Amino acid sequence: MSAVPYRGRRVRLSGYVRVDSVTGGGAGLWMRIDGATATLGFDNMISYGRPITGTTGWLLYTVVLDVPVDAVGVTIGALFDGRGLVRIDDVKFEIVDTTIADAATRAAWHTISCVRFHLLVGSPERGECECEWRIFWCGATHGRCD
Repeated sequence: MSAVPYRGRRVRLSGYVRVDSVTGGGAGLWMRIDGATATLGFDNMISYGRPITGTTGWLLYTVVLDVPVDAVGVTIGALFDGRGLVRIDDVKFEIVDTTIADAATRAAWHTISCVRFHLLVGSPERGECECEWRIFWCGATHGRCD
């Protein structure tokens, strides 16, 4: 979908998910914010350590990202990597207040990711981060490498 109505805002994808006997990578929600030539934001519950596995009742899950002013597109969806049954209901996509934590703020320190899907290395526990791209995310820290 077009990012124009969401530029400069924080957005949330939410939905109730129920899984039955899910094994493997698991299930989850995901969202990507695209710029003209690069990915500007990304969250994937499976890849970022929040997979839904096993058997659960209906539980609410969310993915929250900021939409930069130069974003051109927003893509949302659900993932399933493994065996079992996944049900999703009452999916919503909405603008939320900035008091709602985004993916970078909620990320565990051991999670290391980067826009453009470039892997960062270092010791997040010591705040070290090595990157080849100028724009980076490293756990709960984001900014620019000089």
